[in-house]
Amino acid sequence: MLLTLPFMVAILIISACIGGQTGRGLARNIGRELPAPVLYALVLLLVIANTINIAADLAAMGEATIMAAMMVLVSSTRTKLTLALPRWVTLLGWAATGLMALTVGLLTWSSWP
Repeated sequence: MLLTLPFMVAILIISACIGGQTGRGLARNIGRELPAPVLYALVLLLVIANTINIAADLAAMGEATIMAAMMVLVSSTRTKLTLALPRWVTLLGWAATGLMALTVGLLTWSSWP
């Protein structure tokens, strides 16, 4: 991460400068300077890299979801074990009421004219 972010920013800045000067995209500028097979190979590598990046992002989001679910499970179990039953029932009742109010608010709120 220490080196990848500066390199990504540098590539984006260079691409923006090239596009701003020529008025064309990076692929078209590469296609004007290099043979078509080289351009197609570079575009294919770009598609593969983006696909791998999307897969890594999805995997990270899945792990974060699992971690959040585990945190909810642990905190709920800890709360259940430390609170007396009447207090636990009251807490769950207020939580359910809040969730129902949120659901009703989201279902009835509309930005339609």
